[in-house]
Order: sequence, then structure tokens, then C-alpha cells
Amino acid sequence: MTERDANTTAKKPRGKPFQPGNNANPAGRPKGSKNKLAEDFLRALSEDFEAHGIEAIRKAREERPAQYVQIVASLMPKDVQVVTKTHEEWLAELANDG
Repeated sequence: MTERDANTTAKKPRGKPFQPGNNANPAGRPKGSKNKLAEDFLRALSEDFEAHGIEAIRKAREERPAQYVQIVASLMPKDVQVVTKTHEEWLAELANDG
């Protein structure tokens, strides 16, 4: 076995690289930094939609109707509960609400 083989086959320590209480970044990640990019993106998207959203929807509907319908369908809830009642049940419910 060569020296190079011995170095690459040596087991590296696994687990946490720091002893308890000894952290590479004792201050930790600043609060909110993990979500800052997402918040900034959503803010920019909201502002852009306020300025151009209605026109973009109209354009999609006119120029790409299949994609327009696909977008609308993707926004619909996956599970829809349908409740059916007889005419008499509706009338009874209306009478109780009034």
C-alpha cells in the first residue's frame, strides 16, 4: 500500500465537528436571514403583479388559452366537497335561518 492509499483510506471522524459549547459561529445565524430572500422575492413579485398583473392575465388568456386554463386549474383546491340537498331540505334550511 502506498502512502497516498493510506491517507485516503484513513477513517475521518464523523459526527459533530465541535465540542459542546464551542461553535464556529457563536452569534448564530441572524434572525430572519433564512427567509429574507423569500420575503424579498415575494415583495417584488407582489409589487410587479400590482403594476402588471391584470394585463398579464389578459394576455395569457388571449395568447395562450391552454396555459391560462392550466394555471387556473392549478389554483383550484385538490379536494372539493359537494353537498347535495333536496328542494325540501333547502326550504327547511332557509326557514330555520330566517
